[in-house]
Amino acid sequence: MKKTSSLRYLFWIRILIDLKRLFLKSIKSALDRISDDYTVQTRFGKKWFSNTLFNLKEARKLKPILPPIKSAIITAAGPSLENSIEEIREKQKNATLIATDTTVPALLEYGIKPDIIISIDCQHISYYHFLKGVPRDIPLVLDIASPKKLTTLFDQVYFFTSGHPFSQYVTNNYKSFPPLETSGGSVTHAAMSLAGALNAKDIHLFGADFSYPLGKSYSRGTYIYDFFNKSNKRTSSLESSFFSFIMQSRDIRLEECPGGLRYITKPMMEYKKNLEREAKKINSNIYAKHDLGCKINIEKKNPIQPDILPLFVEGKCKTSNVNFLIDYKKTLLTLPDIMFPIEVYMNRLTKKQQQVWLTIIPVLATLQGRTELSKTLMNETIAWMTTRIDRHIDMEEQKKGA
Repeated sequence: MKKTSSLRYLFWIRILIDLKRLFLKSIKSALDRISDDYTVQTRFGKKWFSNTLFNLKEARKLKPILPPIKSAIITAAGPSLENSIEEIREKQKNATLIATDTTVPALLEYGIKPDIIISIDCQHISYYHFLKGVPRDIPLVLDIASPKKLTTLFDQVYFFTSGHPFSQYVTNNYKSFPPLETSGGSVTHAAMSLAGALNAKDIHLFGADFSYPLGKSYSRGTYIYDFFNKSNKRTSSLESSFFSFIMQSRDIRLEECPGGLRYITKPMMEYKKNLEREAKKINSNIYAKHDLGCKINIEKKNPIQPDILPLFVEGKCKTSNVNFLIDYKKTLLTLPDIMFPIEVYMNRLTKKQQQVWLTIIPVLATLQGRTELSKTLMNETIAWMTTRIDRHIDMEEQKKGA
């Protein structure tokens, strides 16, 4: 590990240890997510913030309630999805099909129209799943930190919040959104959380292989097939492109499975374990078809039907998006320079300042990759954030004056 990387890591460990010691009830949940997901934040902190700013206005729109469901089908994009198409088609007659964004083009290619689509990726690559077209009347369930471009493709967009600190701040101070669990690292995990939130008694998982069975990475019909088909040359077959793609994975190993071989990676095993843990929390019976993929260990349950069904519904706006941003920026600019230990620093802040300071951490983590460890880092981060806020406020003011 390079010296700068070591210093960077120790810097953040110092912050997180101090924060853990503080044990402020109002932020403990957010701190857990921050410490567990630091690597992700160093890559996506700025995207989360920018995407959320763009989605604030769209989130003001009123929409009908997403009703409870009895049974759910969830499609993941593993190769085994191809072998389950007819079973999915038959089950959809009596169940709600929740499609992860990656599986949408494959399902549509087989003539299967999802009932709900869910997307959680903050990168614009999620847009590629819909390049072939998608029916506008399918409800899209979208992380509020996802790209705004996706909202233009659908008539009904249902935002939710995950564990990102700024998303939490938005739902507490601008408009409340239903929470979904995304810390598992995969959109399949989030889809299962959605099915649970919609009160599904039974959940059927297809394509959740958490491996590369027989050296295949994704189901046919997903965007990566089109990508490799277009980039292939006479000297490079589709199979070799997929194999090269798989071999780029870290910690990859080969194991035997009934009917052949499959490649597994450490991240995939973590995704599987996370999904298994989430399955224990959900008040639903979950059935996973694994085919040549890794078997998902899920316990049989006897779901208890609640007296009152919770609804997957957004709250009312507490203020306008402009006023929300003005107030947020005002608090952001009142934050004093960072100091150690963090416990002392946090105790000097008001409750609102503490909440705002937490929203800085993902952006701070991203910017730190090109900034020396100093007190000026926080000022640079705040300057970057306020510049984006001002742009959104100016755009709204210009529209009013037009």
